[in-house]
Amino acid sequence: MTYEIFKPGFVTNSDDWSFVEGPSQLTLPRNSNVTFGFIILAEDESPDLDLTSHLVLTLTPQDSSIEGIEYLNTTLSMSRFFKISDYVLQPPQGDGAVEVNMMYSHIPRGPSTPVSYEFELCSATRLFDFDANGLDAANYPWTFTLQITEVNGSISSYSLPLINVDCGQTSAGPDNRYTLPESVAWNPNLIKILVDMPNKPNLITEDGWDLKFKLFHPSENAGYTVSDNETFRFELDVYADPVVKRVWISEGTLQEGTDSVLSATIRNDGTSQALIFEVSATCSGSTINTSPMPIIQLGPDEEVTVEWNLTTEKIDWWAQSIDGTCVVEITAPLLSKNVVGNDRLIYEDEVYSWSPDQSSSFVALVVFTLLSLILGRLTGQNEKFRLFSVYSGILGLGFAFHLINVLFWGPLVLLVAALMVWKMTWSSTDEFRLIHEDYQRARKGVSTLYADHFQALADSRRQLRIILSLPLLGMLGVVLGIPPQLEMNQANLVSLGGYVGIVTIGVWILVKRADSLYGGLYGRLTDIEVKATRIERDLSDPARLLNDLANEGIDLSEIFDEPVASSDSNLLDNLAIDGILGDEEVRDDA
Repeated sequence: MTYEIFKPGFVTNSDDWSFVEGPSQLTLPRNSNVTFGFIILAEDESPDLDLTSHLVLTLTPQDSSIEGIEYLNTTLSMSRFFKISDYVLQPPQGDGAVEVNMMYSHIPRGPSTPVSYEFELCSATRLFDFDANGLDAANYPWTFTLQITEVNGSISSYSLPLINVDCGQTSAGPDNRYTLPESVAWNPNLIKILVDMPNKPNLITEDGWDLKFKLFHPSENAGYTVSDNETFRFELDVYADPVVKRVWISEGTLQEGTDSVLSATIRNDGTSQALIFEVSATCSGSTINTSPMPIIQLGPDEEVTVEWNLTTEKIDWWAQSIDGTCVVEITAPLLSKNVVGNDRLIYEDEVYSWSPDQSSSFVALVVFTLLSLILGRLTGQNEKFRLFSVYSGILGLGFAFHLINVLFWGPLVLLVAALMVWKMTWSSTDEFRLIHEDYQRARKGVSTLYADHFQALADSRRQLRIILSLPLLGMLGVVLGIPPQLEMNQANLVSLGGYVGIVTIGVWILVKRADSLYGGLYGRLTDIEVKATRIERDLSDPARLLNDLANEGIDLSEIFDEPVASSDSNLLDNLAIDGILGDEEVRDDA
């Protein structure tokens, strides 16, 4: 980047201006605008108003693959009245006025005689559209006061009108023009204006004015048709920053199937009013029934609380909780200087299933567990205590279901409850043994407890199936709550029915299996007893036994005939050869 200043005609370099500083190299990304600055100084201490030069900025690419050179041109000229920058105003602590200075300079044409310029406000435009935002501009007043130091040293103040200001192409008249103090050539002068902004908290981001002024030379204005014109912007250096400071459950709790109220505190941490923004909430595990109205105004350091009515969803029956996170977020498209990073706050919580509190669940678990152990020790006195023991243990598991909030805890408790019911079922089937034993005594003519043992067995099967399934229902009552908090969807209904069905079928199978085992066992004992009785009876009457054997077609001659001598001799010889008898004497009655 090279900077050159030429006199008109672009041939001869100009000495009236000089390059002070600026970048010599610049990186230009493709399809991107790049802004840079540089300083040019006017060297002539007493320039003429018509002095002009031309600045040529040459951009030469350093990459050999890029062809061409770019030239940027601008005209350097003298001005009596110009804007260095816009005025960005910060409200003072005491809500007073702020002094701003506008610069002008008497640059003559010809002789440098002192003159008094005239100053006029030609238009005033409000930056903020109050009508579009439904606000009354009268509540946000601005005043601009021009201060002029008179010859005697006194200061005269003139309030500049802001409504119906229009001087057209010339001037609105002498009443709207203000004569400035006499100034000498090439001496910078200041025009002082006191700006009184709206008082706190009636400050709005981007509020302000665009004011167009004209500076007239007393003799070179050609009937006030020639002037130096400049528009100055007076803008508030304030911002609105609504922040979500806090989110909490103000009423109720996040318990399944219940209503609660989610509250959020919104605070404006900015320095101006926050206008027309919305606050929204999204919650997992809950349905939002209401939404707050948009916030129209929120002054600096002010707070407001917004609320949402929630209805928590019912959770799966086997689960203890689901995610209940709520996110509160501010949507403020009209607040240009809003800090987006603090517009969102997350409230982390969980939607819990119906349950007593954790301390009550722990106490109930301890009580029912101890009761179960005590009743279990009394089983020897009465078999009914076994049922009561398991009933207490299963109810204790129902309270244990709500004791620990981890993913696998609920299914683990349900599995332990099923195993306890099945173990109790198997232990309670001793009643079948008693009935079968009683039946054996009845067969022997001994006095018995049951008149009809088969009816007693059927009654016992039915009673055990019912009684042993009831503890599971009691536990599920504690788990689901009263009334039951159950989401009526397919997954819940199928899983709950499947769990109850599996445990109940297991009870029926164990009852049937135990009855079958005891029946088979005592049936075999009966058969053995009958056969033993028959053997005993037959051995006590040999003649009858032989008669029965003969009737069965057994040849008794094969049993009682005399053995053949040759055969016996051959048998003895073979035994002797085999070394069984050896040299011992064989008795005749062997």
